Amino acid sequence: MAKYRNLAPYAVVTALFVVVVAVTAPVSAGDTSLFATSVAARLEGRNYFFWDFGHLLWRPLGTAVASAMAGVAAPADSWSAAFRALITLNLLGGLGSCLLLLATLRRLGAGTALAVSLAMAFVLTHGVLSYTQSGTAYLPGMFFLMAGFHLAVRAAAPERWSAAAASAGIAGAIAAALWFPYAFVIPSIAVAAGWLGRKHGVKAASLVLASAAVTGAAVFVGAALALGITTPGEFIVWMRNSSHDISGIGGLPRTILGFGRSLLFVGDDGAILRRFLHGDPYHPVSIARVAATRIWMIGLIWLVGLAVLWQFARARGGAVLLVFVTAAVPIFTFAVLWQGGDVSRYFPLYPSLFMLLGVGASTRIGGNRLRLAVAVGLAFMAINNVAGLSVLAANQRRSAVTQRLSNLDGVARHNDMIFASHSLDEVFRFGNTYPLEPLVDGKRFQYRYLVLFGTPEIVDWQNEFSRRVQRQWNQGQQVWIASRLLQPKPMPEWNWIEGSDPRIRWSDFSAFFSRFEYVDSTAGDGFVRLHPTPLNTLLIDAHARHRPTIAMTVSAAG
Repeated sequence: MAKYRNLAPYAVVTALFVVVVAVTAPVSAGDTSLFATSVAARLEGRNYFFWDFGHLLWRPLGTAVASAMAGVAAPADSWSAAFRALITLNLLGGLGSCLLLLATLRRLGAGTALAVSLAMAFVLTHGVLSYTQSGTAYLPGMFFLMAGFHLAVRAAAPERWSAAAASAGIAGAIAAALWFPYAFVIPSIAVAAGWLGRKHGVKAASLVLASAAVTGAAVFVGAALALGITTPGEFIVWMRNSSHDISGIGGLPRTILGFGRSLLFVGDDGAILRRFLHGDPYHPVSIARVAATRIWMIGLIWLVGLAVLWQFARARGGAVLLVFVTAAVPIFTFAVLWQGGDVSRYFPLYPSLFMLLGVGASTRIGGNRLRLAVAVGLAFMAINNVAGLSVLAANQRRSAVTQRLSNLDGVARHNDMIFASHSLDEVFRFGNTYPLEPLVDGKRFQYRYLVLFGTPEIVDWQNEFSRRVQRQWNQGQQVWIASRLLQPKPMPEWNWIEGSDPRIRWSDFSAFFSRFEYVDSTAGDGFVRLHPTPLNTLLIDAHARHRPTIAMTVSAAG
């Protein structure tokens, strides 16, 4: 009976995980479509961005699983096989991470109820809820990162500590090979192995770092050699390519907002704050309007978090505080330097964050008031996130976009190219988030955006658009653009925030597209067809002759 009682918390968490996944849906699936396209190409014997330094083992893992699953139940096409494999890996990664956190918290002395509550709080964070049902590398990588911390805690025990410490380093290196920023917290795993139990100290920490270094070198250097990369300069170029040339979107304000958003879903409230910070002239926002949003909750998250750290410091919280700080310093530094607004940027911090909360609650550090504040905050986060990411809310968002796209039925043809303004336009995100929708499935249309903030090709968007149109016309295919691009002013619901990138303005769109002739249009907030008339061909050819730059990112629908 004791054995079954020990398994009961894991059964409860598994059941709750299944329920949560069933009643929620992501707002954005990240780069799922890009990864699925790459894996599908590999299954067909082609190469498409397969060996990416930042996600080195993700595509190979997805390819292996897709091949294995195809032997069980053959999918309709290679893209469906890739998509199914990546989603399956994320579901397993999310559940596995949750169960490993539960086991780690129990080993650190947390009671069953507390450990179960924190494990579910982990699942109910905005980041985990969103990406568990995606095809990105974050949650599978999180599983190995969480395994590294769990093994590090086991290394504090006197028995077989060396094997646990070495395995912890290997797990950390595998996590980094799935998503490289996980490498930044391998020193935190080493601290956990060396000092949480105060038994093996430097020996255990050194063993973690050594095993991680050997494993990481074998994986990354081995892959580089296989790709013909033999010099340090070539290796650095390979590394830099994983940034996709995105720059200029760091800074402390983005980091403050990004960390809060990784825990709390704020919906369109984040756009309101960005309009305020950028001084959007089309839709000015007052400080009172910002105060009326959920953004103040992000401020509260930071205040409570700093209070927790202060109480740990006062109580000399010891090793677990050091574990967290060792992870937090590189992660927040990286966030300030690059893409700090991304929800996923703070995933490497999650294991040590929840370990800190678990130890603090179980040892009564900070007193009853602070523990109550943390508990109420986590409960509000859970309710808010489930409501905002519920299937019902997702269906409402999906319905608005499908109604807009459904007007293309009967006028647009298979493989027509559909252009939206930017990567946050719901048309482009629709194809990436709901790739199995009838309007997307089977690559019915090719969804493209014109600009991606923070990338160098943004200054060349007119010429790159023209080159894509020229290729499409040469293949006998049609091109449609969102009728929004002809409007002099964007509406708030279009997710355009003037000033997000000073190199592009909304007026640039209307000035450019008003020069062309259009022959067909769909009703309402729809699309117009750019036909190869003599005038249009002349304008497109003139822009297409300009020197090409880096190609625009595409969705998996293409």
